[in-house]
Amino acid sequence: MKKENKILRPIFLIFALLLTTALLSSCTDTLYVARINDDKVGKGEFMVYLREQKKKFEEQGGEDIWEADFDGVSAVEVAKNNALNTIMMVKGAVAEAPTLNVRIEANELNDLSREADEVIADFSEEELEEMKLTKDKVVGILKEVKLQKKVYDYITSSYVVNEEDFSSYYEKYKSEHPWEYYSYTVREIFLQSDAPGSTENRVLAQSAYDSITAGESFDEVAKRLSQTEQSKPKLLDASLYNEDELGKIFSLKEGESVLIDDAAGFYIINAVSVSTGDEEAILSKVREDYIDNKKKDIYQAQSEKWTADMKVEKNEKVWNEISVK
Repeated sequence: MKKENKILRPIFLIFALLLTTALLSSCTDTLYVARINDDKVGKGEFMVYLREQKKKFEEQGGEDIWEADFDGVSAVEVAKNNALNTIMMVKGAVAEAPTLNVRIEANELNDLSREADEVIADFSEEELEEMKLTKDKVVGILKEVKLQKKVYDYITSSYVVNEEDFSSYYEKYKSEHPWEYYSYTVREIFLQSDAPGSTENRVLAQSAYDSITAGESFDEVAKRLSQTEQSKPKLLDASLYNEDELGKIFSLKEGESVLIDDAAGFYIINAVSVSTGDEEAILSKVREDYIDNKKKDIYQAQSEKWTADMKVEKNEKVWNEISVK
């Protein structure tokens, strides 16, 4: 019996060591969010990208954006998938950089160190500790992002604008965005939509509009409707109206008025003054955006080739626990 124990003891010790190693490996593995080919994307790295998505989403839709969904997919899930797709694009570009002779120069490292401090400031001490996210790791992440930007510049540097195509694009843009070419100062009388079964405000708005077109001053009508304060001249905010409504407003000459109704109520809008915008500045901005979008299309097509064969596997347990809040 004693002899048998001596033989088994080393086996038990080896098994215990293997089990301990497996458990430690398992604990470490739980921190990764996804595997791209043979590389694991750690939670810290993923959260750096996700924080950027959070900022972009909230710039577009405010903090309430996280209550929305896109075609049945929650905004949170869309942001997480965007972050993972961005990581894939970065990794694809980094892998191709040596072939393109693209690299980070020594004089660019100081900027990365400063940027890393800004990224780290977005996380609490507890988060940094939990994710094992150090400044060196953040600098490494930012190096890859910087490298992708340089690859982007390299791939798109030879793009030349097709002037005929741009001219057609610009004419279409002008026809679809007339408010950018004119500055309208307007006055407005607003009456809320009627309660179900009532037409009181509709009749009142039509009567007021008829009085204005018949020659009564806009100010007098506004005073009669107790809207003197609300009808003070202001610059038109085109974002408040739909395309059809804007078409009616932009057909007005100075002094003319139009009656518009929508779900909110009834608007009598009077054009106080109309001035033309700086078309050269608009043309320059539209051209800049046009070139930027064309370059993005070129790079997107190239990036998709680089990432087409990537094998991506999410760590579902960690993935499902991640939130943007």
